[in-house]
Amino acid sequence: MKINSKASLLLASGVLASVLAAPETGNAAGSAPHIERQQWSFSGITGTYDKAQLQRGFQVYQNVCSACHGLERLSWRNLVEEGGSEFPEEAVKALAAEWPNQITDGPNDEGEMFERPALLSDPIRSPTRTRRPRVPRRTGPIPPICR
Repeated sequence: MKINSKASLLLASGVLASVLAAPETGNAAGSAPHIERQQWSFSGITGTYDKAQLQRGFQVYQNVCSACHGLERLSWRNLVEEGGSEFPEEAVKALAAEWPNQITDGPNDEGEMFERPALLSDPIRSPTRTRRPRVPRRTGPIPPICR
């Protein structure tokens, strides 16, 4: 099949003309909408976080999100820091110790790697070993937002 170059050129120029002639998208007034500046408790250099909100957020993570996702960029010690969620240190140590994904450490005296419970200095890992999500064993199927 031979392509007619004149027909192709005519079609391309027609498409270009229709794109250029299309009306601009935007609001009816022709200017960008005005958005009021928000005042947040954590804004600025002296901002603070709401401890109760941070604790609820971790509770949501623990009950829903942790079935598939870890918080590798956070350590267990971040949950007890002043100015953060300020959980009791003993409660965080107990939670870290019973967390399903143990920490690979070592080598031991025999030169072998071993599994140990998490310490406050360890990252909060996903309860699963793989990076691929799986159906959680305690909270039901994977939420649609996580797929």
